[in-house]
Amino acid sequence: MNINKASALLRMLDYYSWLNHGHQLKKDYALPDGTPETVRFVYKEKGMEQAIRRFVGEEMAPQEKKELMDRLGIKGDDVDLIRLILSQILDRPDDEKDLDAALYRIDAAQCKEPEGKKPAEKGSDAKPFTFSDMFSGNLDFRLRYQGERKDSDAVTRNRGRYRMELAAKYEPIKDWLHFNVSVATGGTDPRSLYNTMQAELPSIMLGGANAVFTTPEKDFTLAGGRFYFPFFRASDMVFANDIRWEGAYSSINTHGIFVNGGIFSLRETKGAKSNPYLFPIQVGYKTNVRNMFSLQLAAAFIGVENIQGAKALDDNYRSGDKTNETVPVIVKGSDGKDTTEQHYKYGYNSGQLSWDIGFNYDRYFGISHYGEFIKAFNGASDNAGYLLGLRLMFLDKQLKFDYSYRRLGREATLDAFPDPDCYGGDTDVSGHKASISGTYYRNNLVEVGGSGSFYHVQRISGDKNLLNLWQINPVNIKVFF
Repeated sequence: MNINKASALLRMLDYYSWLNHGHQLKKDYALPDGTPETVRFVYKEKGMEQAIRRFVGEEMAPQEKKELMDRLGIKGDDVDLIRLILSQILDRPDDEKDLDAALYRIDAAQCKEPEGKKPAEKGSDAKPFTFSDMFSGNLDFRLRYQGERKDSDAVTRNRGRYRMELAAKYEPIKDWLHFNVSVATGGTDPRSLYNTMQAELPSIMLGGANAVFTTPEKDFTLAGGRFYFPFFRASDMVFANDIRWEGAYSSINTHGIFVNGGIFSLRETKGAKSNPYLFPIQVGYKTNVRNMFSLQLAAAFIGVENIQGAKALDDNYRSGDKTNETVPVIVKGSDGKDTTEQHYKYGYNSGQLSWDIGFNYDRYFGISHYGEFIKAFNGASDNAGYLLGLRLMFLDKQLKFDYSYRRLGREATLDAFPDPDCYGGDTDVSGHKASISGTYYRNNLVEVGGSGSFYHVQRISGDKNLLNLWQINPVNIKVFF
């Protein structure tokens, strides 16, 4: 196969994959050298996907198609090569690390030649990495109606809420080093970025601020600063999605096996002999077989140091009640007078299992089972929790239905970190959650969708006090730049 022609098609596939993940079409993007004139015309008139279809369907001889399939490691009937490429090479990964790794593999395939031939020089026809390429970002805005009522409530609470985050990324060394920073809305509960609509100035806070060093293959990562929980989780039962952790972490990922470790501060008190911190260690395995079967499985030790006997994390860590057991301790206040504080009775080192098993059919239908199990090593009577879920996906994952059941024991984990929508983020709860999400419209610049969820949860011990909570997000907008 002609080297220039092969390289041109592979680079078009690379770029098309990037666009498919919501990134912006570069205004000055030019089709690579080696692209047939007929393909250039189709690209100008109908866009990248149709240009690729024309390239493969009419500009490649059968032998060239076979060589291309060998380059990309694709097995199947070359008559339907485009479908195979889109389903096996360009399938939307679950996270940015997968995306970067997939693009690196596609780019590396441009240098793969039949045995005995000299590889083409990588990047000979690539667009130079300019100063403007170092910057990217996105805006995430969500609008929500929320209603909730417990058995003990006299009336139903109805309110409007909104969430917005503006994020920027600066990559001074391509594929090796980047910096992230974001500002976001958020109330007094750090577990949620949603603000309640009211006649007051909105709360704005620093979202993320971190530096990330990684290899181009994404097999090693070292990062520090303020960030979302960086390790695999199957749900938000233990750690809410919006929490920003401060500290450092490292990740090793090779041949599907990953090892993660980190240390995150929980509180810093001047003059204290020791401060509590979290140090999770996780080992897992991830695989995807021809985009038909996927598996992600991980075991973790969640260490919580200096927490037993320490003062309970203060109220701005939670929107619900304090459900962990505490004991009163008399201490000297700042004014020299005795004051009573609540200190944790137990420690919360724990073991955790997380899994997600999925099956997909031709990108139009998928089903997955996911779950989590956690058990604290503290000797308390109710120190375990689990969540079991089922997800159905349609239309290339643009429409999703989700159901899960959870039971989180009172002393299974710290009550400051679970999902704040599930009974205010308390432990000592059990119940159901059902949700639906969909995408109305998507291109390389914007994605517009909506979602809704319903919680039916109650206390495990004492008065059950059933809670029904429903949320409707008619508008979720993401803008990429």
